[in-house]
Amino acid sequence: MEDDKQVSLTPALLNRDSESDKKQYRSVLNLARKLEEKDILNLALTGPYGSGKSSILRPVG
Repeated sequence: MEDDKQVSLTPALLNRDSESDKKQYRSVLNLARKLEEKDILNLALTGPYGSGKSSILRPVG
């Protein structure tokens, strides 16, 4: 029985020049730009287990 919905959760590098990665790359780039804004005090991340939410956190200091 083949299940097409299972995908690897292994981290992958996005290639900004790849047509298949452009949408995800833009999303990550937009988030990075928002995190640089001085007036951003709160940020909510949602997503399923293993989607990488914790991977983008960095210590403040």
